[in-house]
Amino acid sequence: MKSVAVGDVRALIPEVFEKQKRFIEENGLLTIFRERVSETIKFYIDDEIRTLRYERKNSIVNQIIDSINEKWGAHTNFPEEIPEFPDNTDEYEALKRIDYKEAAEKSQFIDRLKTESIMSDLNELDKVLASSERDNEDKWLPFSLLTKLSKHPNDTVSTLANGVREKLKESIRKEIEEKYTIKTKLAHLSKNEQDVLKSLDINGTNDQRFPKNVIWLYWLLMENDIDKNCKKLIEKGNEFTMKGWYYKRIIKYLGIGEDVPVFLKRSAWTFKKKLDETFGQDVVPPSPLF
Repeated sequence: MKSVAVGDVRALIPEVFEKQKRFIEENGLLTIFRERVSETIKFYIDDEIRTLRYERKNSIVNQIIDSINEKWGAHTNFPEEIPEFPDNTDEYEALKRIDYKEAAEKSQFIDRLKTESIMSDLNELDKVLASSERDNEDKWLPFSLLTKLSKHPNDTVSTLANGVREKLKESIRKEIEEKYTIKTKLAHLSKNEQDVLKSLDINGTNDQRFPKNVIWLYWLLMENDIDKNCKKLIEKGNEFTMKGWYYKRIIKYLGIGEDVPVFLKRSAWTFKKKLDETFGQDVVPPSPLF
């Protein structure tokens, strides 16, 4: 059966390729197609490319949001008449993507639309978590966004976001416990799983509240973060920025008698030495603007 299925898929490849190729050529999109392919390849290795892609997407989102505001904002009996945008429309996607702080700066109308969008997503995820369904996880609100939404100025949003965040955190923590072992590589963990691990308040190498595989993966992730920051420091020199709380964490790891793995303490010492060489002995690096 598998061989037959594979054969069917392979048979479709030339047809799909030819259709896409013809569409690209007929619409004069070959140059931009090559640019996007190159950008996608470089996206994972070049910070500048990631920044440029973010700025381009942000610009497109703002254009769509502004058009919504111009078309409906001044002529809508706010808040009774709120337009509904079908899934997969540009307006729907833009409202999903715009940051709630930016939405509030646009207008009261856009702020309301964004709040409605957030509440809809939160209620949907809350319902899914309650039913233990695992479909379409790629469309769920990410754990990092739930953390941000738990500080939303709207009390209704922040309360619901915090509750959903804790449910998702517990669900993912249990999955990590069941799916992985101390031999698991960090590359096998999803972004959500890594963010949940980072949020755990693990105290030492033998914290009785957590199983050993979760503790081990947590410390591997902490070491990986330190090594990444050290590499970035070497690349950027005195232009390197770091939040104050992270510097305090590094100092804490270096404390005498601190119960952390030897490999983590070694990475922390290397990073602290590079920081001292760059900014001066015990000088805290500047914090990022955003």
